[in-house]
Amino acid sequence: MMLKDRTMPRKWIAKRIAALDPDTDYDEIWKLSSAYRPNDFMMNLIYAVTFPHFFVREHDAIPLFDEGRGKILINPHKRSDDTSWKMQVWWHYGSHHQKTASNVESINRLHAHYAETYPDSFKHNDSYLYTLCYEAAGMHRLMRRIGLRGYTQNEKQAAVKYWAQMSTLFRNVGTGGEITGFPDTFDGIMEYMDRYEAEDVPQHAMGPVSARAIIQQFADRYFPKPLHPLARAWVISLYPEHLIKAYDLKKPHPLAVKALRAGTAAFFVLGEKVLPDPTDTFTERRKAATVKKRDHSGASASATSSSTMAAAAAAGCPHARLDPQSRASAKDA
Repeated sequence: MMLKDRTMPRKWIAKRIAALDPDTDYDEIWKLSSAYRPNDFMMNLIYAVTFPHFFVREHDAIPLFDEGRGKILINPHKRSDDTSWKMQVWWHYGSHHQKTASNVESINRLHAHYAETYPDSFKHNDSYLYTLCYEAAGMHRLMRRIGLRGYTQNEKQAAVKYWAQMSTLFRNVGTGGEITGFPDTFDGIMEYMDRYEAEDVPQHAMGPVSARAIIQQFADRYFPKPLHPLARAWVISLYPEHLIKAYDLKKPHPLAVKALRAGTAAFFVLGEKVLPDPTDTFTERRKAATVKKRDHSGASASATSSSTMAAAAAAGCPHARLDPQSRASAKDA
C-alpha cells in the first residue's frame, strides 16, 4: 500500500496510476481515481446523477419508496450521506479488506430485512448486476457524456478487477445465491449497461416522486432557493435520455444542456489538471473532521461545566467551592 509523502509533487495521482499494474494493483488504482479528489459537494452531485439509474424498474423502486416512508423521501440528506460514505469506505480500504466486507455485509442484512416485506424486489440478479456495472463504469460514462476522455486503460482494467471482487461480497438475498454474470472486460460492462437500459420498461408512479426528491436534496443542500431551478437543471442535464423519459423530467433547453455539461467538465478538469492533488482520502478527511468536531464539542462542554461550577460558587454554594479532593474528604467526614 502506498505511503503518503507530504513532499510529493502537486500532481501525483495520474502518474501513480500509470505506473501501477491493474491486474494486481487494482485496489490502489481504484482508490487513487475515486477516493482522493471527491468532496461532499462532488459526492452529492454524483449521488444525484447516479441513484435514479437504480429504480427505473418498478420492483427496484418499491422498497426504496416504501409506501412513502423511504429515506429518499423523508430524510434525503441522510440517505445521500449514508450511500456516499459507505462507498468511500470501500474505495479507501479496497475490495479485499475486512472493513469493506463488513460494510457490504451490513447492506446485505438491510436488503434481507426489506426482502421480508418486498420479496420480489430482491431476487433479480440483473438488478444487482446492473448496479455493480454502473458503479464500475458510471463515472466513465458521465465524463464521456460531458466531453471528457473518461478512464485511462489502466483505470478501465482496474475497474473490472475491483468490481468483480466487490461482486463476490454481495448476496442475492431473494435467492440466497451469489451475484452472477459480472463481465470480464470493460467493454462487456458497457455493453451490458447499454442492453439493460435499452429495454422497454413500463413507467411507474414511484419513479418521478423519488427522482425529484433526490434532485431536490442536492438543490436544498448547496444552493439558495432562488437558484434551485438552476441546480435542478444542472442535475437533469447530466442524465441520459432514458432517465428523463422514465421520470417525466423536463429537459433543459439544448443550449442550456450544452452549457451545463461544459461547466461540469470544467469543474472536473479543475480538480484533475489544475488544483493540487490531495494527499488524504475522503474517508481520512471525514474522520479528521469528526475528531476535530468531537474535540471541540468536548472542550465546549468542559468549558460550560467549569463556567457553571464557577457561577455556583459565586452564588455561595459551599459544595461548588470545594475542589474534587476536598469534596471527597467532606463526603468521608
